[in-house]
Amino acid sequence: SEMCIRDRRRVCQDAIGVLLPFISKRIVEVDLESFKHFIQVKNVKHEDVVNPEVKKALGDLGQGCFVLVLTQNGIKDSLVCHNFKSSVSLMCPKEFLESFYIRYLF
Repeated sequence: SEMCIRDRRRVCQDAIGVLLPFISKRIVEVDLESFKHFIQVKNVKHEDVVNPEVKKALGDLGQGCFVLVLTQNGIKDSLVCHNFKSSVSLMCPKEFLESFYIRYLF
């Protein structure tokens, strides 16, 4: 059913840098503004996602863990998230979020 979690595996934010080259599914590429929005809000409702491509990707993904990826100048930054029926929650330690916050919001 649509309510079920499609993928029960969870990826740890600490390991995503090593694992990302080997992950081919459950990745959502985002633009800089979307990435900033996820960092600021931390628990984003699907209806609040501005970019229509990102909103569609989240809807198509189904519930479960996934990786949000921003690529700039050939460098990838990623956030481990959990997609729920109507929202996305970041699954990152506070230290990682502070690092992203400093890099992208100041």
